Amino acid sequence: MRSGGRKLAGGVSAAPLTITFFALLGSRSEYIFGVPFSELNGAPPFAGCDWILMSSSMSAYAGDVTPQDAWATLEGDEASALVDVRTVAEWTFVGVPELGDVGKRALLKEWQSYPSGQVDAAFVDKVGSELSAAGLSKDAPVFFLCRSGARSQAAAAAMAAAGWSRCFNVVGGFEGPPNAERHRGSTAGWKADGLPWSQS
Repeated sequence: MRSGGRKLAGGVSAAPLTITFFALLGSRSEYIFGVPFSELNGAPPFAGCDWILMSSSMSAYAGDVTPQDAWATLEGDEASALVDVRTVAEWTFVGVPELGDVGKRALLKEWQSYPSGQVDAAFVDKVGSELSAAGLSKDAPVFFLCRSGARSQAAAAAMAAAGWSRCFNVVGGFEGPPNAERHRGSTAGWKADGLPWSQS
């Protein structure tokens, strides 16, 4: 557990955190801490999946931030980026963050593929290469976004382990948790906060 958080643009503090990692196991597991895979962050039911979450104090990312705080930094810091780690299906049918108003575009890179749920072993290399090609250094603020904040946490941790020192997880993600009618997008997250997004 870290004490304190990092400062973002405008003096915004990222929340302290306990990091989680994906660990590769040798046998199938259908539950993570008693929660079915199918209920985790919208990932599909993982038939035969051999990934499970575990706690670790290693390679902690920089912190958790709200969508509004991420937007403020993206708007105010030219050397900042947003990485959307959801799946192609989610980008296509649910929508993507629209950063045109701040002169940017979100980097779309799957952390896990659909429908297998397989984590992309080349994710760090792919994202690192694209961020570097865009002129960002490893101390640039990089925000990671998924549906509600779980996959993006794992992705931020992986990039932090590779030396990117200011990786932030966007809490609430793009859609946030379901409301009382079991609909997403109105309770919390990028959409609920009224931030720009588009749909193909």
